[in-house]
Amino acid sequence: MKRPKENIERIEHAERFFANTGAKIEYGGNRAYYAIEANYFRMPPFETFRDSEGHAATLAHELNCSALTAVVEGTQMGWLFK
Repeated sequence: MKRPKENIERIEHAERFFANTGAKIEYGGNRAYYAIEANYFRMPPFETFRDSEGHAATLAHELNCSALTAVVEGTQMGWLFK
């Protein structure tokens, strides 16, 4: 049985970091991913995460995926090169 979640709060310094990347982050759906062609990140709603650390870790992972994609493909696409 799932335990009810307590209210979770965003990690302010992590949120500042993500905002400063200039990455386009959209919320909705039930999975996290980086849309290569459209160059944006999709994240499930913040409230669906067990804790704020899980949200920050998931978003950091997606940012790394986009950076790795740009490096491997030799492109300057994405938030990394803005």
